[in-house]
Amino acid sequence: MMDTLSLWAVKPLDYFARIFSLLLILLCSTMQAQNDTLIHIDFADAMPEGWESIDLNQNDFNWVHTYVGIEAVYNPAIASELNSNTSENGWMMFHAAFYNTDSLNSNTEADPVLEMNSILTSPEFDFSLNADVHLSLIHYFRTLSSPINGSLELGVSTDSINWQIFDLHTGSDSPLNLENGVEQISLDLSQLIGLEPQAWIRFHFRNLAWHFWSIDDIVFSSDPLVSSLADTGIYTELVQPFPNPVKDVLFLDDKCQNSNYRLYSRDGILLEMGQVMGFVDLSQWPSGMYLIEIDSCNLKRKIIRL
Repeated sequence: MMDTLSLWAVKPLDYFARIFSLLLILLCSTMQAQNDTLIHIDFADAMPEGWESIDLNQNDFNWVHTYVGIEAVYNPAIASELNSNTSENGWMMFHAAFYNTDSLNSNTEADPVLEMNSILTSPEFDFSLNADVHLSLIHYFRTLSSPINGSLELGVSTDSINWQIFDLHTGSDSPLNLENGVEQISLDLSQLIGLEPQAWIRFHFRNLAWHFWSIDDIVFSSDPLVSSLADTGIYTELVQPFPNPVKDVLFLDDKCQNSNYRLYSRDGILLEMGQVMGFVDLSQWPSGMYLIEIDSCNLKRKIIRL
């Protein structure tokens, strides 16, 4: 009888210890996920404090904050709307076509047409505690044709004088579809600004006359997965997959049923996609960290497979 009582006394303790360990792992992973995003700039309702627009040609052609596209010659307003995750609170835009539009007629180009050199510069950032710094952003542009001398440049600096330049001009129009075209940029800047107490970025619309360049949802992250998916770093949605950590089968809230899902590796590689039918079977994948994204319930969540 003592042996039986001893077994009953030990098993519940062992069971609760295991549950406590899983909860601790989940708590730590959630805290880590929330901490992965170092800085998120969504240009909510205004140009943020410390950001500055500079016209190098001194024509007072500046970057502006906008909620809608801008009407300009050859460019109806709807064609310059930006479809980013946070476009409802606005974004930053440089609209060369607007500045090259006759002030009395939005359908007539100015005479003469001017090439422009305007810069949007960030405030100073401090990454002295972050060895790994990844940058992502959403942008949308039209430049009419591939420029010979012009470019759309992202600059990165640790002294605001010397700049490492990345040309973000990837074609005459940001990809494929003028009304819906947005492009995601992801860069590992660890070697440039990791552990640096001072860092700046800037966007340079250089030597171009047409049409516009829009920027939104800039994310600095210590995790390449967060950066590559342009995530905001918020992982505390009311709709949560469970259990997490998970061994084989991940169950999902009813709000997510019949929706499309995508499963990514920690490095942002798409592993599988399909339709949610109550659960997602993860048994074929090795232990580790993953990210699941589900359309209908707007869910992006890190999960750990044991």
